[in-house]
Amino acid sequence: MLYLNTEKPPFNNKNFRKALSYSIDRQSLVDHIFQLGEKPAMALFSGDLAVTDKPYFKDGNIKLAKKHLDRALIEMGMTLQDLPTLTLSQRESLFSSTVNQAIQQQLHTNLGVHVEIDQTDAAVLISRMCKGDYEFGAMTWCSMIKDPIYTLDAFRYRDSTMNICFWEHPTYQDFPEKVDNEIDLEKRREYMHHAEALLMEEMPVIPLCFDKAHFLCNKRLKGAYISFIGQFELRYAYFE
Repeated sequence: MLYLNTEKPPFNNKNFRKALSYSIDRQSLVDHIFQLGEKPAMALFSGDLAVTDKPYFKDGNIKLAKKHLDRALIEMGMTLQDLPTLTLSQRESLFSSTVNQAIQQQLHTNLGVHVEIDQTDAAVLISRMCKGDYEFGAMTWCSMIKDPIYTLDAFRYRDSTMNICFWEHPTYQDFPEKVDNEIDLEKRREYMHHAEALLMEEMPVIPLCFDKAHFLCNKRLKGAYISFIGQFELRYAYFE
């Protein structure tokens, strides 16, 4: 996932954020870098957490991305040459570097946008992003409960601890509020669908792909449980 600091230009411009997202070829990342069955993400949720079975946008839509970039530059009163080099922050990791270098190349090739990569210790990266000391950054996100509202609630208020994009929208705030007070599961799912759709329209975060967890397991091991977020429960585990 790419998090965009919506309080720092040019990431405070919605069309610019959408241009970046639409220009990324996620299928290429999945096919050539991840290569372990991951799927391109054109939404925030998949599997049991999905609130819709349709993507919110087309992967690698360069033509549309260029249209949004042109609109953004007009709105910001800039030309492409005026656009400063963007800094993509990441944790120190060979795999993260490989992924982000591919994104760096795609943004330059598809939009003419220059990106430099700033690599730092994971703890330092998280601290800086929480303080807003970054432009856009790469970080994995995993819901801690089996309910989309956990993720959606992070964007309810600008000052939320988990809202490291510092994005807020009055229309969006209504949907988590309705979810909190709804007991009808279908209506609740509909409200969460509206919330996710608005996030993908405003694009304070850019989904990249849905990760898969892979494990090696001894055939004699029985009774082990792995939760949907990849946590192990070995309390009742034993070997035959």
